[in-house]
Amino acid sequence: MTQRVKRLGTVVGATVLTIGLAGAAYVSAQNSSSGAPAGRQGGFGPGRGRGGPGGPGGILGPAFQRLDLTDAQKTRVQEILDSHQNDLRTLGNRAMTAHQALDAATTSDSFDEATVRTKSAEAAAIDADMAVMHARVYNEVYQILTPDQQKQLKQVRAEMQQRMQERGAHRGQKQ
Repeated sequence: MTQRVKRLGTVVGATVLTIGLAGAAYVSAQNSSSGAPAGRQGGFGPGRGRGGPGGPGGILGPAFQRLDLTDAQKTRVQEILDSHQNDLRTLGNRAMTAHQALDAATTSDSFDEATVRTKSAEAAAIDADMAVMHARVYNEVYQILTPDQQKQLKQVRAEMQQRMQERGAHRGQKQ
């Protein structure tokens, strides 16, 4: 059971992180021609770092950078992101608080299995909510793409997955 919870938490956490990084890269790429200094491009506001919240890629993923979106599509993507901004921020804050509580429980001076399990379950539930929200936003953006862009996106994502698997296999060989 403990391994299952750890595995689920790891998978959900990796998914949320990947989606978050991906969206920030997209926003950064779409705003890269704005003439703004590095570190001030993209994101949901000035000074949020490279690509805004979540780092490079943000919620949509670096694969979106490779699509040749029309100005109308770019505008619509920004509208979609803006429409979910408050929910994403709220979930992000809840996730951060839950993971800090889990970290405090796991690094406490005394071990309390019930507390660790409770905090882990709370963090996993919020991570699941975040994954659902990210999937919702991704799908809304996906629907505005042309069939050719959708095909290209799938191909780019498959290539990225392949590279990640190859890197993982390469790291395993070094140990």
